[in-house]
Amino acid sequence: MQDWNPSIARITGFTEDQVIGRSLSMFYPEDAISEQRVLDRLHEADRTGWSLDEGWCVRADAGRYWGSCLIAPLHDRDDALTDEHAYSLIIRDVSDRREAAEALLKAVSCDHLTGLLNRRAFVEAVELEMQRWARFPRPLSLVMIDADHFKRINDQYGHAAGDAVLRHLAAGMTATFRAMDVLARFGGEEFVVLMPHTDVASAIQHAERLRSAIEALRIPLDDGGELRITASFGVAACRPDDDSLDAAIAGADECLYRAKRQGRNRVVCAAA
Repeated sequence: MQDWNPSIARITGFTEDQVIGRSLSMFYPEDAISEQRVLDRLHEADRTGWSLDEGWCVRADAGRYWGSCLIAPLHDRDDALTDEHAYSLIIRDVSDRREAAEALLKAVSCDHLTGLLNRRAFVEAVELEMQRWARFPRPLSLVMIDADHFKRINDQYGHAAGDAVLRHLAAGMTATFRAMDVLARFGGEEFVVLMPHTDVASAIQHAERLRSAIEALRIPLDDGGELRITASFGVAACRPDDDSLDAAIAGADECLYRAKRQGRNRVVCAAA
């Protein structure tokens, strides 16, 4: 930030001294946006004339609000990219329409059982990420997750227990991965995570953290008992010469089934 409009203090609570010289990522929750994604938004503004994003923002006191953030270039679109490029950032508090926006998103894009994105919404998110990848290739990893022995759980304990397993697995994913990652139920008991700006080593760390958390779960049953579960993971990266995520999805899926064949409850990487 190079200049300051006092009206932003009324919305965000930040002072001029706190903002000048900082990145716009300071207005977002931790892990919700990376510096690479900030650059993506600036490039999008250069290309289309503006970049609009709506979602959770944070105030100086760490309180959250539903914000609308518009970035617009102040330079000519044809100008060569230099450090002198300038942009206008307009932030509005639109918390009054958050519930309607979230309800619409959930109805159209979310899996009704887990609350994660459904397969169609995930494919749309992948297409957008691949457009960014084509312009500015950066590390991009994919994690496939499958609940172990899920059919046996359904057969032995009933579908209510199976649904509880899927909800607990989805909750673990939300707690483990970053806000900027794309989490989805891919089908049945299979889940997928797209991790922008993430190399395979970091993706494996996240997968291993979730694997351990799932192994430690104790899911209460209606009869007073507890159900213990595990999950298997496949991890792959998008290669620089890929023009789609199909190869990474196939690679992660193959690793997932290698994990199953090797005894389940483990993380297997395409590079391994």
